[in-house]
Amino acid sequence: MINRNSLRKLECWNASPSKSSTALSPNSSTQEYTPASTTPSVSREFSLAVHSASYAETRSLIQAAPPQGQTRLLHPDRELVEQALIRDESTTHSDLISKYFDHSETASELCLHLHQHAELARAMYAPLLDIFALMEPSCDRAFILFLEFDNRDNPLPNSHTFGDIRSALSVLKTQLDKRFLKSRSRVGLIRRVVAAAPVCVGGAACLRNPDATENRELAGLAQLDATAKCAYVLSNDLGTIDSLVARLRAAVEGDKALVRLGLERGRERFTVQEVLKQLSKSHGSFLQQLEDLEEHICLCFYTVNKARSFLLQEICNCQTL
Repeated sequence: MINRNSLRKLECWNASPSKSSTALSPNSSTQEYTPASTTPSVSREFSLAVHSASYAETRSLIQAAPPQGQTRLLHPDRELVEQALIRDESTTHSDLISKYFDHSETASELCLHLHQHAELARAMYAPLLDIFALMEPSCDRAFILFLEFDNRDNPLPNSHTFGDIRSALSVLKTQLDKRFLKSRSRVGLIRRVVAAAPVCVGGAACLRNPDATENRELAGLAQLDATAKCAYVLSNDLGTIDSLVARLRAAVEGDKALVRLGLERGRERFTVQEVLKQLSKSHGSFLQQLEDLEEHICLCFYTVNKARSFLLQEICNCQTL
């Protein structure tokens, strides 16, 4: 299952300070800020992402991570980010950028927790696999497995796991957009003052170094633009994962209802065989949905790390001005 909106991330990583600054050329000071456009071939970009060596490494780390292993999976880590933000005295946007880093940490922690629940769902069905393969399964054995399956709670959450964090990302995106427009207005003002310098020397004197001031503003705009894109991408990714979880939870509930029906009929051979037949028929689809969920969780980790590295680079670029 490929979410086309979420794959806009693959354009975001190709941005650079110079690209972000082109929206502020002298002839485009009134251009409206918009999110990155959809990439031409999302299927190809998706395939490239999930088959990359860094994605494979991320997936291996997630599968081997302990319950509280989220911290060591994030790159750059909290300490490195905080050091960069402290050094970044040339921008006034570190408060909003810091929020994105915090939200991405929270989202990653929730993703890791959800991945563990997906593994529990896989384990829940594991005892049934052997009996699916039997030509003449034992009714007694099947009945015992049905009881065990029915007694287990649905391991997938029954609410939108990422509802709160997506709301927070939406608020952050709005704040970033507003800050972007205000900062762009300041760039326009600087340029107007500089343009009027021959006529009004006093106005130009208000800026001791207009070029340096403009460059700092443009670097700040690049940071805001990048952070807004990353927040947008992350929210879409989490929405996709929530949808996959909802489908899987519904599938588990459907199977539990089917098993409960078989239990109500006792050890009747025809009923037991029919329940096993229906469970076996739907199991392949369930496993594929489970694989889709795990893949999207790992891809979310992978892209969060790329976003964090990208934003850290934007901060470092600003510090060199």
